[in-house]
Amino acid sequence: SVGEKIRLSVRYMGIPCGELVLSVADLTTYRGRPVYVVHAHAFTNRAFSLFYEISDTLTSYVDAEGLFSWKYIKEIHETKDDTRVVYEYDHEQGVWTADGRHKGEILPFTQDLLSSIYYLRGTEWRDADDTIYAPLNDTKRNYQMHFGLERSRNKRMNVLGEWVSARSGRPVVELDGRYKMIGTNEVWFTDDHRRIPILVKSNIRLGNLYAKIVDYRPGRAAVASNKPDSGGER
Repeated sequence: SVGEKIRLSVRYMGIPCGELVLSVADLTTYRGRPVYVVHAHAFTNRAFSLFYEISDTLTSYVDAEGLFSWKYIKEIHETKDDTRVVYEYDHEQGVWTADGRHKGEILPFTQDLLSSIYYLRGTEWRDADDTIYAPLNDTKRNYQMHFGLERSRNKRMNVLGEWVSARSGRPVVELDGRYKMIGTNEVWFTDDHRRIPILVKSNIRLGNLYAKIVDYRPGRAAVASNKPDSGGER
């Protein structure tokens, strides 16, 4: 929903290192379609920046009805990297472009890394163990995302001083017929209509990352739900 902001505190190997902020900035139009403009900003704190500084921003134009991506901007500002890439997804022609130069084919209703979070939040969840599927494009390559939701067992978690029902899932991607875990190994959401990401546990090559919600500001209206005829793939 427009105006929603979710702030998570990030720890690396148990040491506070920065924050991740997810926000829904606007409801506008793109290519004649209503879209949500959503952002993810990850940044290191002052102490951690002495060793390695990160200030990365992702922006996605998410179709308000189908919850798939039309445009994706990656702005990476790190100690060893400083790049900006703009991806555009032409679903009518079935192609993606990067900075207007590189081009490739996409499957219908393809997601980017950021829009996939809002697709997961907006699509229907079954009560039993469930797997949500979606085509994904990133780093100029196509993937198939599988998000395995564990059965809801009335798991209760303390979120900002309030005990809420929660449910976890694990993302896996398929590339060239092979399946592999991506950075995040487990994500916890509130098990209600808001589906707020409240806890992220990630095992990466250089150690463990742990992100926990520390602030939540609701938006002004409900996020658009996925409809059976919107093209979302399950």
